[in-house]
Amino acid sequence: MKELRDRYQDQGLVLIGIHTTNGAEKMADFVKEQGINYPVAADIDKQTVTAFKVDSFPDYYVIDRTGKLRFADLANAELERAITTLLAEGGQAAPSNPWTDALADAQKRRKRVLVTTVDKAAQAELGAMMRKDRDLSQTLSFEYVRYDLHRSDEPMPTGHPAGLEAAGAALMVFDHKGVEVARAAWSDLRGEGGLVAEKTRAFLVKNAGAHPQAEEHFAAALARAKAENKRLLVHLGAPW
Repeated sequence: MKELRDRYQDQGLVLIGIHTTNGAEKMADFVKEQGINYPVAADIDKQTVTAFKVDSFPDYYVIDRTGKLRFADLANAELERAITTLLAEGGQAAPSNPWTDALADAQKRRKRVLVTTVDKAAQAELGAMMRKDRDLSQTLSFEYVRYDLHRSDEPMPTGHPAGLEAAGAALMVFDHKGVEVARAAWSDLRGEGGLVAEKTRAFLVKNAGAHPQAEEHFAAALARAKAENKRLLVHLGAPW
């Protein structure tokens, strides 16, 4: 594997090694002793083995530049041929999907996604309110990943969750898995003078995600560090 990396890395080959759950505590020492020159990760709770349906070891899986699995369950003799075949194809990476990017960002930052399905004038109204109301701005910044979907006469883009086409003008809250948590019609957040800050802020505060206790984070991180034979760095400070 080290030879393959050295031979093809300049052509675009990226290697990732996955160590089985059993014996994962010895992985770091083995990687160091063998001088392995590519990333190796521990398969916690057999998640990777299960996802790829691995039935024997070692096993090889080759993914192309678009992220599609092209070769699976390869024998040693077939590996280099599969690599050279895909490297010869060239091509471009798959286009980014803004919705799935928003969900991934929310999961990484432990937030929810706030979807606005309003026209540009309403977007400007919300933006103006945020500039005036510090509490509202901080709630949105600390608790949500914002995803603006401008209303127009054009067809709804693909890749969004079901229900947006019929949602009308609204604020909608989704969790990081894309499941709708709550929605508020835009008209319900308005008053005689326009958008009401108190109503908008109350909706955002009520539907923000729950924050795990520090003890829960510490216990989970400590367990992972032990399983991966690593040390644990604890940072104490403000969330921002």
